[in-house]
Amino acid sequence: MFSLLKYIDSQLGLSSKEKKIQQAIRELNTLSDHDLNDLGLSRDNIKQAVRYGRKSVDFSDYHAV
Repeated sequence: MFSLLKYIDSQLGLSSKEKKIQQAIRELNTLSDHDLNDLGLSRDNIKQAVRYGRKSVDFSDYHAV
């Protein structure tokens, strides 16, 4: 039975990595805009951020309080 499921899964063409990417995109889409902003993301760039990362943030101008 397991091999049949594995065969069907392979025929669908989704790799394990792609499944993880899709899951991360779904999870991030459940967050509020405020929460996404806290992560340095916007709803418009979720897919790009998951697939390719996001721009790094320069913290050199920030001062500890």
